[in-house]
Amino acid sequence: MIESTYRASRTARLLGNPNVYSLVEHMLKLGRVTPTLLARHVKRNLTTVSNYLKSLKLAEVVRFESDGYHNWYRVKYPPAVRTIMRSLRSFARLSAAGIRASR
Repeated sequence: MIESTYRASRTARLLGNPNVYSLVEHMLKLGRVTPTLLARHVKRNLTTVSNYLKSLKLAEVVRFESDGYHNWYRVKYPPAVRTIMRSLRSFARLSAAGIRASR
């Protein structure tokens, strides 16, 4: 399998989880955030958010930084991720419209 195909499918699989999708949306709005702040915004427990962030970091969707006191995360390639998110929302709207039209 071509590496870019593998990475694309891995990213799609991650963003296919509604909780991860919401987390990335919030990160795009908030910028650099701590897991604790992000957990408050998405109304999930810290352990869950930390696990999602770990997966997003492995997929190179987010970047991790530490200042010695706090761990910070941010979206690694904001323009590209915004494009992906816009495309997914657009596809979802078209898909939903097609389902309604076929009824």
